Amino acid sequence: MNEAHLYLDTSAVAKLLIREERDADVAAELVARSDVIQTSLLTYPETMSALTRARRDRRLSDQGLQDALDRFGMLWPRFEVVQFSERIAFDAAAFILEFPLSGADAVQIASALSIPQDLTLTLATWDRRQADAARSIGLTVQPAID
Repeated sequence: MNEAHLYLDTSAVAKLLIREERDADVAAELVARSDVIQTSLLTYPETMSALTRARRDRRLSDQGLQDALDRFGMLWPRFEVVQFSERIAFDAAAFILEFPLSGADAVQIASALSIPQDLTLTLATWDRRQADAARSIGLTVQPAID
């Protein structure tokens, strides 16, 4: 039986850390059902940016930010981290030419695709454009964003 591999983009990691997000339970369930959790090294600074932006936007208090940072510090070592490479950069650039993606979103897709294809892999994202592009390329995407 294949292990269930889950690739988390930054939006999915943020859902796990910002408890006020209504999709936090969905993200937690995806993680709970997965044997292996993977993400790009890019997710680390992007998540820090998302958390501090949530504080600036008053979606997190000072204590809420500290709690989210503490949870992130405990969660990060559980991830198998996909390192950024020239191949991922070139693949991401090709995706940008084909789909309306930011550079970071394209890197996340290219990173997920760099994982061996003989695995059962699901990309978790709450970004509609990224989800649409990933589905077009053949990735399984959760949650089902319509």
